[in-house]
Amino acid sequence: MTLEAIIGGLKDFRRALRAGDRVVFDELMRKARLHAAAGSYQASLNPAETMFLAILIELAKENMRLREELRSRGGRGMGDPKAAEGAGGVLIGAGDVGGAAEDTGT
Repeated sequence: MTLEAIIGGLKDFRRALRAGDRVVFDELMRKARLHAAAGSYQASLNPAETMFLAILIELAKENMRLREELRSRGGRGMGDPKAAEGAGGVLIGAGDVGGAAEDTGT
């Protein structure tokens, strides 16, 4: 099974997402495609595992870039317990991108 086949298999899941979440989903799939060639070298992994690793790599790179940008602006690093003070101690997640986060009851 190829990466595109996995992504295609998620089309119903994507369709069920809210519009703002679909934007995030599409961005994650774009991140997975950036490393599709590297994943082909690891034949022993399930292609879905490769996809998730690729997404994690891209998210970690973005996280590192944002931390460095914050440091360069004289802000507190994310490792600082007071880093979240400006948000009332609450970290803002991807669910907040398209508007109010959905209450999942968890």
